[in-house]
Amino acid sequence: MKIIKYIFLISIFAFSNSNIFANEDFIFENQSHLIHKKDNFISGYNYESNIKTSKYSPYIKASYLLYQPIQKGMSYAFFDNQNANHIDRVKEVDFKLQSGFELNLGLNFSEYDDYNLNFSYLFFRSTVKDTAFSDVNSTILKLKPLWHTNDLLVNASTINAKWDLDLDLIDLKTSRSYYVGKFITLEPSLGIKTGRIYQKFVETIFRLSSINSFQDESKSNSWIIGPTISTNAKWFLNEIFSIKTNLEYALFYQNFKAKHFEQDPANPANLEVNITNDSYDFNSSIKLSFNFEAGKYLKNDNMYLAVNLGYDTLIFFNQNYMRHLKDLFKSYDSKNIGDLHLHGLNLSLSFNF
Repeated sequence: MKIIKYIFLISIFAFSNSNIFANEDFIFENQSHLIHKKDNFISGYNYESNIKTSKYSPYIKASYLLYQPIQKGMSYAFFDNQNANHIDRVKEVDFKLQSGFELNLGLNFSEYDDYNLNFSYLFFRSTVKDTAFSDVNSTILKLKPLWHTNDLLVNASTINAKWDLDLDLIDLKTSRSYYVGKFITLEPSLGIKTGRIYQKFVETIFRLSSINSFQDESKSNSWIIGPTISTNAKWFLNEIFSIKTNLEYALFYQNFKAKHFEQDPANPANLEVNITNDSYDFNSSIKLSFNFEAGKYLKNDNMYLAVNLGYDTLIFFNQNYMRHLKDLFKSYDSKNIGDLHLHGLNLSLSFNF
């Protein structure tokens, strides 16, 4: 909660007190264009720092994302110690890097106090597979399926796990970038976020006493909508290179449709468990980004081209409703719903014209 308060206070402070950092020695007509105009500086006003290439300076930005998705509560098998009557160790999904893409479109309204309007769409698809094998040399440790209700009654030779994650996020933001020093800019923004988060988890169990297999499957499909508030900072190293950071907080309404079913180990054609749940909640997310940018004006300042390489980390709180539904059915304490975390590299190319 302290992080949320800090983000809120920084953004409100940046919007409402843009005059206190005003530097009276320099004015920047465009990003990376430093002009000494002390006598022409308007007191109490921080000069805008948008990239200007035309009347509305439209831009497009395409990003390649290499993220590792991680979610709490994705353990799918355990080794039961028959002598000591306790769990010896737990097998969790091996989270791997996956590819995604993001597209940004924007305009700069120079006639309306240089405000920006930005639209973005993030597309991310992930499929993670993992396998647990029984210890054939041990008569004490027995491999058990963790997502099966009667897990202690099943001795498995092999358990295959598969986790699918689909993420589609749309953001619409308005912002204004301005200088707070000779080489530093701030860009507070307000916006709205909507999208869809879909998850599916399947474990396939091969029993020791049979050549047949059976499955447990869980699904969670949800859509979100809510406001966002963020702050961007940019530090110009010179006319080409700069360092950028971004901190964003979103609070959204989220509607979940979850389902969990388990096949009968003795007869996989029959369902031993089949439950569904339709619920809603208010959740939140945080995004933190660090970027290194190289950008330059082209064709007498009528175009601007920039390349970014950076690191992102995103946290969507309380997202593992698949495990939540299964645990509720087993009468487990399921108050702590697992968070969804994505982190990794982004490489982007932006073009203003």
